Amino acid sequence: MVPKQLRRTDTLLAGLGLLALLLALSTTLRAGENVLLNGAVEEATQGQPHEPRFWTADAWGTVEAEFDYIKDGESGWGLRVEVTSVDGGDAKWISDYVEIGDAYALLVGDSYRGDGESSLLVQAIGKEGESLWLSASVVGPADQWGEARGLVQLPEWT
Repeated sequence: MVPKQLRRTDTLLAGLGLLALLLALSTTLRAGENVLLNGAVEEATQGQPHEPRFWTADAWGTVEAEFDYIKDGESGWGLRVEVTSVDGGDAKWISDYVEIGDAYALLVGDSYRGDGESSLLVQAIGKEGESLWLSASVVGPADQWGEARGLVQLPEWT
């Protein structure tokens, strides 16, 4: 059986979806601040009530997946990915890029329920365009809602 995943973002320092993309530039990040736009996925895109604002469904490789924005999250709206076929690749919800300034580390978190494994990832992009994917946590499978949290140390070049 191919795993299906149902998740909702958690409002931690950076309430991540299955993947959040963070861009390190020149703003100041305050401790405890959720830096993601619509980090709790409670806001739909104007005129498109079935799409979360500032989030994009994405897949790469040989993957067949269904993406849903549903009112079945832990405490409200949630993001769901059901993978029906995979032969190398990945399917995930991605948040819009966010400038985080001179942060050295990020605490990332997610509420998760699903019959497959999922990863919390951060993409750090430096001022000169350097890019690095960082793993914060791997979660699942889980029949009940649970929290996944991880601390990501950002490279010095961000």
